[in-house]
Amino acid sequence: MINICQFIGNLTRNPEIGTTQSGVKYAKFCIACNERGFKRNDGTEVPERTEFVNCIAWRGSAELLEKYVNKGDRLYVQGKFRTEKWTDQSGADRWSTSIYCDSIELLGGRREAAPAPTEPENVKPAGESPAVPEPQGDLPF
Repeated sequence: MINICQFIGNLTRNPEIGTTQSGVKYAKFCIACNERGFKRNDGTEVPERTEFVNCIAWRGSAELLEKYVNKGDRLYVQGKFRTEKWTDQSGADRWSTSIYCDSIELLGGRREAAPAPTEPENVKPAGESPAVPEPQGDLPF
């Protein structure tokens, strides 16, 4: 089974930072992701659409968000799609969906340069990519 989601979007508000009872830091936030409009073959216009994606980040990722992002900043998030169910005060069942982030990249709008993560959180500032070795010999194309 595969449960991987990837989004690029802008923060709709500053992250809500908290700590669990066991002392684990988390950040709840929402990003707005736009899908371009287009014209169908029959000439019908399909307008641009915006999806609002709720996200939760933990530990070092939450600290990164707390220090370096604000409303409007662009992020890349990758994580798992989760649905939670609860009962409200009137006794009705309610559901919410969120992305539990495994990896976050800041794509711009930072006030300061982000420090390198101190623990393996898969969080890195945008623009860094792994070194690609130079090809040896003739290329097959």
